This record gives sequence, structure tokens and C-alpha cells, in this order.
Amino acid sequence: MPFTPEDFYVGMIAYFTVNDLRKSRHIRTINATLDKKPRPFVCFAEDRGESYWTPLTTTYNRCKRTIDKKHLRHATGQFLAQGDLIVSDGLNTFAGPIEVFAKRSQRFDQFEGYKRPHLSPEGVAEVQKIVEVRGGMLPGTVDSEHQFAAAA
Repeated sequence: MPFTPEDFYVGMIAYFTVNDLRKSRHIRTINATLDKKPRPFVCFAEDRGESYWTPLTTTYNRCKRTIDKKHLRHATGQFLAQGDLIVSDGLNTFAGPIEVFAKRSQRFDQFEGYKRPHLSPEGVAEVQKIVEVRGGMLPGTVDSEHQFAAAA
């Protein structure tokens, strides 16, 4: 079940496709790749109605950073039932209005209310560190180098 803007909170996990996010003129990214596969994304920050998201993956690579599974709450589904969470790439970030992400969740997101998987505050802090180290978008860092997805 998709989330609504009223359901939004930092740390929540929702499913999107990169292609669908890139279609919105309201979502910014520096991700140049295309991907039509629905993937879980974690919201790692919010600032004045703008939410910040990065995708998770099950594909292990020694260069990718992980978040200890102990930070995951309400793990469900095949993807979330596996080991530690793997951040695809901290540079691969998306930012935009909460309402736009809520609308984009309508196509692929299947979680309901309090049963939605999410990260603890400590897990969110780990994701923020990964994003910062890789040069991804964080509140206060969005500038002209971070283009709107549809314009990229």
C-alpha cells in the first residue's frame, strides 16, 4: 500500500523504480543510470518538506557499505528477510517533496502503516554517513550540481 504524506517519516522504506523517480520534474538526483526494476529505498533525511532517499540492494560487493540488520524494524518480504542491508551507493540519492515521493509510491509500494519496514535512528545515522562520504545529496548540500531527474 503506498504511503501518504501524513504517513511519512525519516527511516521508512518504500519501493520505487529509478526510472519512475527520474520522470518527475520535482525530484532531483545526480544518478545518471536507468533502472526499471522496483527497488527498496530508505528515506535518510527530511528538511522543510523535502525528503532524501537512497536505494538498497541485495547484491553484495565489497565496495558497498552495509547497515547492520539490528537497525531494521518490521522486516518483511524476501529482500528484507536477508542479512545486513546494503546501500547501493551513497552517491545515488534522490531528493524532492514528500508529496511527490508519496505519489510515486503508488505503483510499487506494498507496505501498510505501522508494519512498514524502517530503520532505527542509529541506522538512519549510518546511512547519512555513507551518503556524506560518497558525496550524495544531504539537506543543505543541494545546489546547481544536483539536477532535476527529468532534466538529466
